[in-house]
Amino acid sequence: MKTLQLALLATLLIMNVSAQQPTKEDAFASLPLVEAEKFINSAEGHQTHLDCVASAFKARRLELIKLCFENQYTRLDAVRSAAVVDDASFRDEVVLMMLRSPSAYWPSDNPLTSSSRPLGGLLTEPFITTIKTRLPGIQMNDDVLATSASRSQLATKLAATIESPSPSPNNSSLAPDKQATASPNPLPLVQQPASKRAAEVKPTVATPSEEPTSSMPWSIIVVLIVAAIGLLWLVLKNRK
Repeated sequence: MKTLQLALLATLLIMNVSAQQPTKEDAFASLPLVEAEKFINSAEGHQTHLDCVASAFKARRLELIKLCFENQYTRLDAVRSAAVVDDASFRDEVVLMMLRSPSAYWPSDNPLTSSSRPLGGLLTEPFITTIKTRLPGIQMNDDVLATSASRSQLATKLAATIESPSPSPNNSSLAPDKQATASPNPLPLVQQPASKRAAEVKPTVATPSEEPTSSMPWSIIVVLIVAAIGLLWLVLKNRK
């Protein structure tokens, strides 16, 4: 009976170790850009490429999303993933990055070497929503995305709307009647001490692992499996 309990305990330990192993998404999101590029180029199967794209968007790493957008295996999936981003601000940043990117998703300026346009045209989501929201005066057709010059011009306008601070309601001018009724001899104002600037918080950058490896050496897992099999063999032998 004691031997059976030990065997069950070893089996549960092995299952727990397997559950703690990082997923493909988490592993790809933690890679440096150079290692991530090697990984995505050597990956096999469309599902693995989908996992890479999902990982980049889940981690909200623009450099990884840009890598996926410029990679021949994942550029279409990157556009589709950007179209379903809930955070409008982050989606607009992704669109701005895509407009500035030399990805082969965009047709070449040279008609002789130009690649075929994506099915459904260039003007798809997430570009439609971002352009309508940020630049309502832009004419909505494929021409605004057809050439590198038009995309660069569009990106410049979009960047101005994203990076410019919104006007504060407190900065509105006073009404004329309020200015006219101001006291002719106002009391001297006591200058308030300047508020201290908030200390700048330096963003902490997590040190990514070099490659998607498990949290425990495989040798330990193999030893545990062998031990469990041995314990089960002893149990069966004692029963006989």
